[in-house]
Amino acid sequence: MKNKIAIIGNCSITLALFRRELLEELQSSGHHVELIFPFESSLTRKQDLELFNKLNINCTNIDLDRKSLNPFGQLKTLRSIYFALKKIQPDIVLNYTIKPVIFGSIAAKLAGVKKIYSNITGLGYLFISQQLKAKIIRKLVSIQYKFAFSFNRKIFFQNPDDRNLFLQLNLLNFKQTVLLAGSGINTEIFKSKNVAKKKNSFIFVGRLLKDKGIIEYIQAAKKVKSKYPQAQFHILGQIDDNPASLNKSEIDQLEKEGSVHYLGISNDVGKILDKMEVFVLPSYREGTPRSTLEALAMSLPVITTDTPGCRETVVNEENGFLVKVKSADEIAISCEKFIEHPELKKSFGQKSRELAETKFNVIKINQKIINVLMSD
Repeated sequence: MKNKIAIIGNCSITLALFRRELLEELQSSGHHVELIFPFESSLTRKQDLELFNKLNINCTNIDLDRKSLNPFGQLKTLRSIYFALKKIQPDIVLNYTIKPVIFGSIAAKLAGVKKIYSNITGLGYLFISQQLKAKIIRKLVSIQYKFAFSFNRKIFFQNPDDRNLFLQLNLLNFKQTVLLAGSGINTEIFKSKNVAKKKNSFIFVGRLLKDKGIIEYIQAAKKVKSKYPQAQFHILGQIDDNPASLNKSEIDQLEKEGSVHYLGISNDVGKILDKMEVFVLPSYREGTPRSTLEALAMSLPVITTDTPGCRETVVNEENGFLVKVKSADEIAISCEKFIEHPELKKSFGQKSRELAETKFNVIKINQKIINVLMSD
């Protein structure tokens, strides 16, 4: 039986970069896919809209502000999604990220959709911060999550820690949960061409947010370069409008000091990764970081934190090193191991590629998602 499937997200970029293979697989299987997301967003790009048009996927605009906590704004989001779903009349709704999961689930129920699913791609700032404001908002969001999950047949999680936390908070029952190995990675697109590497090069890929570990990465770079001046530390990623993000002037100052080299943003991350020797992501918490999966597929050793979402990507001392959260010293020590023992880069890189092909292969992960969507 072929279905009309509405996929709801908070922007176009994640749907285009992280869900493209899923969209293509659903379309090629004869299902009709509709995308629902806010067109007016800093993370919605013209090129993404062009891609969706090329894939013959209709897109519907909704009123959704990723950061706003205004209750009237949330009601507008709920109303906007509801009318979008009433117009589309899908058989299945699949939600990604916090607001689409909460308001997409509620709107879908109100619109009479029978099969509602959600994907928890990570818990982010609200579940990391211990500030009073974050704790209050976390409590409110947890109540919203529990209500929204009551309308879901299944909820996908990208790591066991996030699932266990939601179970401990009594937000859902175990039978509702499905565990995935992240969003997966296309190992045919992300594949090393064996180009010449920049010697003793390290790279951080991600938004330049403090909870991504960018500060610790920079501190570690300074420590390593004081001992090994030839080491190169690169940063690839977007300067976010989030107050927790580094700004352009701070990056410019670091470049003047010679601590790091900022590469900006790129539409061909794989090409840049292929020239590097080691990938570093000292994030405080993730779902399963896409940037790390790309690094695995490109046969790079990985230094990352022993924290939810990140620890799943590294077999310690086999394809990389796990370090403590917020420990610039441990990051620096791990970087120095690769400089002092260069033979590790090849063997660890081979193990990373093996993990990408087996554990994180996007074809296997998407098939698991589709099997769940079509099973009941």
